[in-house]
Amino acid sequence: MIKVLSSLVVGPLEVYVPAVAQDLARVGYTSSSADQHIAFVAHLSRWMDVEALAVGDLTVEVLEKYFDTRRAAGYVNYRTMKAGQPLRRVLAANGVVVTSTAMRTASQLLLDSFAEYLTRERGLAAGTVTAYIGRIRPLVVARLETAGVGFDGLTTIDVQRFLAERCVGEAASSAQLCVSAMRSFVCFLHLDGAALSVSSAAVPSAARWSQAALPKDLNPAALEALLAGCDRETAAGRRDYAVMLLLCRIGLRAGEVTGLQLRDMHWSAGEFVVRGKGNHLARLPLPAEVGEALVEYLRYARPTGSHHTAVFLGHKAPHNPLGASGLSSAVARAARRVGLGTVHAHRLRHTAATQMLRGGSSLAEVGLVLRHQRQLTTMIYAKVDREALRGLARVWPGAL
Repeated sequence: MIKVLSSLVVGPLEVYVPAVAQDLARVGYTSSSADQHIAFVAHLSRWMDVEALAVGDLTVEVLEKYFDTRRAAGYVNYRTMKAGQPLRRVLAANGVVVTSTAMRTASQLLLDSFAEYLTRERGLAAGTVTAYIGRIRPLVVARLETAGVGFDGLTTIDVQRFLAERCVGEAASSAQLCVSAMRSFVCFLHLDGAALSVSSAAVPSAARWSQAALPKDLNPAALEALLAGCDRETAAGRRDYAVMLLLCRIGLRAGEVTGLQLRDMHWSAGEFVVRGKGNHLARLPLPAEVGEALVEYLRYARPTGSHHTAVFLGHKAPHNPLGASGLSSAVARAARRVGLGTVHAHRLRHTAATQMLRGGSSLAEVGLVLRHQRQLTTMIYAKVDREALRGLARVWPGAL
């Protein structure tokens, strides 16, 4: 139970503080963390009192002004809009919705429509949509806000010039992402009724040679050290251990692990459902080792009382669903802890594939487990089976 001193908070937010305290307790804040958050709300309430602001006057712009003041005063915590989320939840439950008074620009309206198209029509994941919007935003702002020319009459030269400017010095994968975003944007503009003289087929491709690199995996000793480095006496360690087993034993992508929902686990059948790229659903077997780690996490380490249905949650309040970046950070921390240097989550997917190959699985079987839509994607793993490749190599002339 979080206690709130009636003398601590004065001003327009005073009546909402008990509800804020209850909300903090509900989402898993400890007593000390909640006390600090209440102190932040008290500071905001006093500031509003000085500024002669009522609760109904709260907008996004007002909160941004407050946080500017707080940062200028030298405060080192509760300095961004994220800190106000518990208060905004409570206010919304009481009919006070904190929104922005600024009208959306033409650029933002078009980008919002593009994001809706990518989600509904193309079925892209939220992270991919965000990445596409980030790549296209400079073009939209330049044409709508700066030049004021719109997109009627957009030409192939305009597209090529934009890509040349944005992709210079970028890695091949980043350039390819920019090209894919542009191709999708041109398709969207055609559907939106813009009179273009360029088609999506005319968007140039990024130079990237398929199958050029070797997939990087972990050798068995390194993988064993990584898994052993998870302290399964702690909640975070149990979660990270279950996460890494899903990555290295089944070969899930980071986004697929974080997208797992409680309803996806079919324990009696020994299976679970995975939401892959393009929102494709697949039912996969659940190995005993992985299942046991999941049960241990769900029974003894997953935060209780959460309304979230995601399997994996953050181990610190407010216990929101674990995101792909948080998962990758957890893998990287675990690798550094045992002296493996930098290890990304996708490297464990490569490890799962190479282990299957060395265990006798065929490339076709590996492709099925990894849910590749093209056989060519799986062919890169043929390079890692060096023993099988030795029989294909011809003897060098003159070799002893």
